[in-house]
Amino acid sequence: MRSIFLLTCFFCASTCFAQYSVTIVGARKSATNPGVLTISKSDMLANHALSLVSGSGTILSFDMSMVQVHGEYVGPTKSKGAEMTAEQISWVQRSHYGDKFFFEVIKVKTNDGTIVMPDTFVIMIQ
Repeated sequence: MRSIFLLTCFFCASTCFAQYSVTIVGARKSATNPGVLTISKSDMLANHALSLVSGSGTILSFDMSMVQVHGEYVGPTKSKGAEMTAEQISWVQRSHYGDKFFFEVIKVKTNDGTIVMPDTFVIMIQ
């Protein structure tokens, strides 16, 4: 009986999280790098907020970090809400082709008040 309960909980948790997906408007799948989204620097600066792709609710917070092409790691910093902080926007302004941004620990409050954490995603500047 306990194993059925645990299996049911696992299934419900994975189903709930799978219903929520987050991105930045203008980002698209990379043709050469599976699992990485690509975006132009100008599009990322114009759309510097996370957006729900699937599911409905409110983005509460996220962590953002950056790995530059030459390997320097910057971050992470926390953002409250869907908007990037001034510091995060300055990273994008100073970014170059190939730099990667990691969006992690994303928290979304669903319409019924449940907090879910959509998958981490990576965006590379094109």
